[in-house]
Amino acid sequence: MLLKLKDESIKPFRARMDELSPWMHHYKIDDETYTGIYPVDGLYQKYTYCNSTSDKKVINKFSNAYENMDFSAKRRFFSEIIKSISLDTKKSSALDISSATGKHSLWLVEEGFSKVYSSEIRKHQVEQQQLILDSLEDQSYKNKIHVNHDEIYADQKEYQELYKDKDVELVLSFGLLYHVANPIQHIINCRAISNKYVVIYTRTRISPYEVDAWTLKQEDPSWVTLAMEGISWVPHFNYLNKNYRKLGFKSCKIIYPDVFSKNFPDYTQLSRKVVSKIKWAERVKRHFNTDFYYTKNLFPHCNKYAGMDGNFFGYILEKE
Repeated sequence: MLLKLKDESIKPFRARMDELSPWMHHYKIDDETYTGIYPVDGLYQKYTYCNSTSDKKVINKFSNAYENMDFSAKRRFFSEIIKSISLDTKKSSALDISSATGKHSLWLVEEGFSKVYSSEIRKHQVEQQQLILDSLEDQSYKNKIHVNHDEIYADQKEYQELYKDKDVELVLSFGLLYHVANPIQHIINCRAISNKYVVIYTRTRISPYEVDAWTLKQEDPSWVTLAMEGISWVPHFNYLNKNYRKLGFKSCKIIYPDVFSKNFPDYTQLSRKVVSKIKWAERVKRHFNTDFYYTKNLFPHCNKYAGMDGNFFGYILEKE
């Protein structure tokens, strides 16, 4: 995402980049100033930003990584989600949970929301967002985005009390669900806060076995996000579609990025026919090391050039 800063803000912005690192979201300020992680290109952990004071080789690496990304795919996907819900965004408020460096909050403003609550537990990322908003040439973003440093985890019951009285029509949980220890409570919190819609975008497992089972994983405290420790859970891609009523919602719509759905057109169902196709694709991959059907979505180049991951699904949950 290209950020246009006020001329007088560029130097102070650069001066704070090291202090506030690591930087999560992909931003370009100018031809020498970039932020974000690009694991395929080896730009993470040690390098999450560059500017005019950086080594020229690092700047060139960031520049090439940024230019090779197709950022339009994820932006288009985000816009598709917002257009799929029945809200007058100009009269609506949204909550962006675990907003990190604030890209999705900026997008919500671009989609027309009149007020956006940007909730983040990591103090340095709250300061990153505030620095960006203070520095942007277009101050309409700052006028509409309210950045909050919330020190309660979003999967604790107490979290919902922070926003239950904020009259929020849309709750956005973009990339958080598979990082929390109590994902069901997180979904319950989102439902309690929202007046109408909850949007969840999460890593999933595409294996056809046991839709109701969650995969346990261990969080890496040394990873660049600096967010979680302990365990977390990854849902089956069809879990929410099957169980939305048990969670108190009226409907669930799966949104899958068009760059991946062409290889996995049956993602909205889990019939025996689809299960057989997935099993067959897995056998082909295992025995012949050849990707077929949905396994094509797991090629590294999908992550590199689309800026997305074929294991991630979006869900629009509507309240009763």
